[in-house]
Amino acid sequence: MASVNNHGFGRGVAPPGGTEARIGTNPLCLGAPSKGDPLVLDIGTSVVAEGKVRVAFNKGQKVPEGWLLDPQGQPTTDPGVLYKEPRGSILPLGGNQAYKGFGIGMLLDAFVGGLSGAPCSAPSRPNLSANAVFFLVMDISQFAGRDHFLHEATGLAENLRACPKAAGVKEITLPGDPERRTRRQRMADGVVLDDGTWGQLSTLAHKLRVPPPTIEFQA
Repeated sequence: MASVNNHGFGRGVAPPGGTEARIGTNPLCLGAPSKGDPLVLDIGTSVVAEGKVRVAFNKGQKVPEGWLLDPQGQPTTDPGVLYKEPRGSILPLGGNQAYKGFGIGMLLDAFVGGLSGAPCSAPSRPNLSANAVFFLVMDISQFAGRDHFLHEATGLAENLRACPKAAGVKEITLPGDPERRTRRQRMADGVVLDDGTWGQLSTLAHKLRVPPPTIEFQA
């Protein structure tokens, strides 16, 4: 298990009913071994990762409904509300039951800040490009045993993939599958960048007086 809290500064999520972001998109990252691919879940506790909002902003595109609130707490599809004052916020995970995603994010913030020695989120935290990190690693041999765990985890994944599929569904996809496919594709074909992101990388390279990255694919 792992999580981060942006050192208490990178706040993008308002509490349900609030109009000002007070915690980060604090991710919940869980992984477990199996006899095949590991079982991996890596999600933000907000409805969307801030990075995806940034990509839409760089591309000059709107975001889907249900992602963002403006500074008055009203729904918006403008990604710019996260990057200008007064700032808007990202909705917590959970839709009409957003208290679930917000509650998980809040507790992860407490674990990360409280256990690492770093601060938890607060409006007074300075702007730091840093992350406080929390890891929890368990030795499965100290519980029911390695063989039992691998047998059960592998069986769980196999049973889920064998689930009867709804009409039009080609396969059951488990957490981690899309990321593994994307990695294989990008290792073979490279990473496609939009003009906005490439421009930011070029500006940063110029500022740091280093050659810009080699580019072969650009959207």
